[in-house]
Amino acid sequence: MDPPFTKINMSMFMTYASILSFNMFKNKSFGIRNKCINELGSKINSMNRFLGAVTFNTSLAVALPWEATRVIYPHASNHLIEKTKKKRNISRQLFEFINFVIHIFPVLYMWNVRKHWQHYGKSIHSVYVSMAIHSLWVMYVPQDYNLNRVYMFGDEILNNKQWLSLWMLSFIGHIYRYTTSKFK
Repeated sequence: MDPPFTKINMSMFMTYASILSFNMFKNKSFGIRNKCINELGSKINSMNRFLGAVTFNTSLAVALPWEATRVIYPHASNHLIEKTKKKRNISRQLFEFINFVIHIFPVLYMWNVRKHWQHYGKSIHSVYVSMAIHSLWVMYVPQDYNLNRVYMFGDEILNNKQWLSLWMLSFIGHIYRYTTSKFK
């Protein structure tokens, strides 16, 4: 089984949250007034804000298709859940907790701190970067948009047309913040 995209998304999320929670790059933190350190801190803060926008896009692009799969393709989500429970020897409750941590929590957290990154979320560049990261993962890891090998343990559960519909939901996740910012 290939590594899921969620590992990349969680790495971005943890990097963003760690830098944000330290909040050590504000101009007056720790009483440091050194211009060089303040400039470096300002650049890191700006990059982290952009990372926040990209992370929100990718988090939503991961969560939306998976949670939609439970509704539109319940046989596929049940297959994944049952196979994962058996392979990892875990309960349904533990599976759902892990699912919450890797799919739902990043979206909720990023939405809660959106004032930190929302300016960058309005930029088309955050969409391009998040889609590029997702696309590069598809090109180099599964090497196909049909992700049965990654998420269905190699079993042919979903056909190409079904995967395309899930990819469309992922696309909506990538562009959601950018498009909603245009209507305000």
